[in-house]
This record gives sequence, structure tokens and C-alpha cells, in this order.
Amino acid sequence: EQHDPDRGDREGGEQGDEERLGIHASRHLVVALFGSTCPYTQGTESPLTVMYDALPCAPCKRKPTCNGRFDCLRGLTPQRVAAAARALLGRDEAAR
Repeated sequence: EQHDPDRGDREGGEQGDEERLGIHASRHLVVALFGSTCPYTQGTESPLTVMYDALPCAPCKRKPTCNGRFDCLRGLTPQRVAAAARALLGRDEAAR
């Protein structure tokens, strides 16, 4: 896999998001929440929903410009996560 510098702060030797999440070989349903880190969504065979808002300040590379509010994560509300999980479960049921 070739690194795309416009898609986050991943550098050589660092694990990709799939490896960190342990989903590259999983068949489990996964709702992955990403704040300021741009998600890598290619290559997984898992049933996966990625939640990421792509705010103008992202990726902040551990130097937030939001004064510690972490708007990128606060925007991923429990209601949105629950809706994404229900949608993913619905897709899984329809595929059976």
C-alpha cells in the first residue's frame, strides 16, 4: 500500500487504521469512529461503517486548533453512532 500524504499522518512503519482496529481479517460488524485522523478505508473485507466528518482542521496531527474542544469527536454523537450501527446491522441482515 502506498502512503497518500493528503489522507492523514501515517508514516512509514506505523500501522494502518485497519491493523489498529484489528478488522483486516475480521467478519465482525464494525462502526469505526475517526476524529481528526483521516481514515484509511481501502482493503478491508469486514462489514465496516466509517464515521468521519472531514472538518477543515483535520488532520490536526495531535496539535488541535480547537482549543481542546475536539469538535471532530463531539460531532460523532451517540445518536449518530447508534443510527450507523442500526444501518450496518440492517445491511448485514439483508445480505443473509
